[in-house]
Amino acid sequence: MGGKTNWLKSCRVIDLTTDLGSLCGRILADMGADVIKIEKPSGSPERRMGPFFKDIIRPEQSLQWFAFNAGKKGITLNIETSDGKNIIRKLVQSADILIESFSPGNMDSLGLGYKELNKLNPRLIYTSITLFGQDGPYQNYSGSDIVLMALSGLLYINGDSDRPPLRFSVDQVSCHAGLQAAAGTLLAYYHARRTGIGQRVDCSAHEALLVTLFDVVPSWDLNHFIIKRQGDRAMRAKIAQKVLFPCKDGQVSWRFLTGARGGRTKELVNWMAEENMAGDLINIDWETISFDDISQDQASKWEQVFGSFFGTKTRDELYSEGKYRGIMIYPVNNLADVYCSAQLESRGFWQKVEHEAFGEEIMYPGLPINTLDVCNEKICRAPNLGEHNLQVYKDELGMSIKDIIILKQSGII
Repeated sequence: MGGKTNWLKSCRVIDLTTDLGSLCGRILADMGADVIKIEKPSGSPERRMGPFFKDIIRPEQSLQWFAFNAGKKGITLNIETSDGKNIIRKLVQSADILIESFSPGNMDSLGLGYKELNKLNPRLIYTSITLFGQDGPYQNYSGSDIVLMALSGLLYINGDSDRPPLRFSVDQVSCHAGLQAAAGTLLAYYHARRTGIGQRVDCSAHEALLVTLFDVVPSWDLNHFIIKRQGDRAMRAKIAQKVLFPCKDGQVSWRFLTGARGGRTKELVNWMAEENMAGDLINIDWETISFDDISQDQASKWEQVFGSFFGTKTRDELYSEGKYRGIMIYPVNNLADVYCSAQLESRGFWQKVEHEAFGEEIMYPGLPINTLDVCNEKICRAPNLGEHNLQVYKDELGMSIKDIIILKQSGII
C-alpha cells in the first residue's frame, strides 16, 4: 500500500502541464508511468506557488510543486523555439501519452497540436486540460478557482444559508480537472494498446467540477428543486437537520434517524438517559416516527437537547462509546488528526520521501487503492530544475555535451 505501482511500467508520458494539469501526470507516475515533466528554462510557475517548506519562500521549497510532481523526471525546454519544437517531436515519437494545459489553439500555433503530432505517432494519446474545453463560447476565457467554482454551481451550495456563498479553502479546480483527465487518459491509453490508434482527450475543468454535483443537478432536473447551502445542516425530507455538533474538544458529525434506522437514535437517547440528560426524548418512539410527521421547530428543539449532551463529552468519548453502542457518530478531524490516523497508519498510506537537499524525509500521501498482485515501489520526490536534462538529452536522444551546452547558452534548455 502507499507507494507507486507498476501498472503503467512500460508507458512514457510527456507532461507539459502547469498547475491546472499536474495532478494528471502525478497519478500516471504513481501508477508506474515514466513521466517527463517539461518546464521553461526559468522554471515552472508552480515552483513559485505556496505554501513552502518550513515557510521559506524559495522555488526549491514549494509544497505545491512537491505534491503534484512527485515521481516525475524533470527537464527544461523552451518549446517556442525551433530547436525546442524539434526536441518535442523527437520525444513524442517514443511516447505513449502527452498531456498539456495551454489555452486552446496554443499548441496548434506552435506546430505541436494533436493533428501534427499524431502524424509522427499515430498511437499517441494527446490530453488537453483547459478551463472550459477546446470549443464553445467560453473556450478562450480566463478564469480562476473561485470563478470556476461559481460557474459550476459548487460555490452556491457551500456555506451558511443566511450568508453569501463560500469558496473552499483549498483549490478545487486543478485537483478535479487532473483527476478526470487521468481517468480519460487511461481509457484512451488502453484503447490504443488494443487497437494501435491514439486519440485526443479534451478535459474541461468546468465540467470536471460539475461532476461533483451528483445530487444537486438531478434535484433540479427531476423535481425543479434547487438545493441551497445549509451550512452545518443537511436536508432530509422537509427538515434541515443539524449534522455538526460542538463537543469538549472540537466537533462531531451526527444526525438523528427515524424508522428502520431509528434504533440507532434510541441507543443514543438511552445513553443520555443513563446520565439524566435525555429529557422528553426518552418518550419518543424513534423506530415508528416518520420525518413527514416532524416539523422544523420540533427537530431544532430535539437537536438542542442532543447538543447539550455532546457538549459534555470529548470527540474520543463520543466516538468510542458510539462505536460500542452502534451509534453513527464520528469526530470531525483536522489535518493533524488525519496524519495520526491509526487506520491510515495500519494500511501504510503515508510514505516517507527523502529530500536530500534538506537532509530529511517528508511525509507524502500514497495511493488510495491496493491490489495483491501489484508490487509497490517508493514514491520519488519531485525533480529539481533540469535534474534529468543529461539523462534525457544525452542518454536518450543521443546529444553531445557540446550540443547540450549550446542549447543551454541559447536559452533553449
